[in-house]
Amino acid sequence: EHTRKLLGRTTPDPRMRDVELLVRFLSFRKFLPNYRGRMKEFLDDVCQKLTDSWLQSRPAVEADLVEFNSAVDALIEIFGQDELARKPGSKSFNRAIFDVLVFYAADAVIRAAMTAHPKAVNELYAQLMNDIGFAEAVESDTAGIPHTFERLSKWGTGLREKLQVQFNTPELIQRDDGTARIAFDGFR
Repeated sequence: EHTRKLLGRTTPDPRMRDVELLVRFLSFRKFLPNYRGRMKEFLDDVCQKLTDSWLQSRPAVEADLVEFNSAVDALIEIFGQDELARKPGSKSFNRAIFDVLVFYAADAVIRAAMTAHPKAVNELYAQLMNDIGFAEAVESDTAGIPHTFERLSKWGTGLREKLQVQFNTPELIQRDDGTARIAFDGFR
C-alpha cells in the first residue's frame, strides 16, 4: 500500500517497481556493507539470502517493513506526497533520493526528530538539491559506490547538524586494491 502511494498507483506495478523499493530498502538497511556498486547483483543476492533463511529472517523483515511504512508516512507528512523524492520542478519519483530519505527515516529516533522539525528537513533537502556533488549523485551512476556513499553521507551528516541528534552515518572504506566499500554498523 505504501509503495503504491509513493508511485501514485492504485494497483500493483506491472514492472514491480513497488517491490523493488522494498527490496532496496531492506538491502541497504540490513546488508549495506555487502554492497559492491552493482544494484541488480546486490538486490538479487539479498533476495537469495532472505529466501534461503526465510524462517529465521521473517520476523526481522516484518519489523523492518513496519519501520518502512512509518518512514513513508513521516516523509509524506514532511515533503508532501507529490514532492517526496523528486528533484525541484520534476514530477518523476527518484529512487536514489528515496533510498537515502527512507534509510534515515526508518530509524524511530531520527524519524521523530524529522517530524518535529519538518522545516529544517525541507531546508536541508533544498540545500542538497543545490549541492553539485549531491545533485550528481542522484542523477548519474546512482548505483556506484562513490555516489551511493555521497548521498548517504551528505543527507545523514546534514540531518545530524540540522536536527541536533547524534547517530552514526556510513563510512567509506578504501581498500588496498583500489576498491571501496561502505561500512555501517547501525545508527547507535
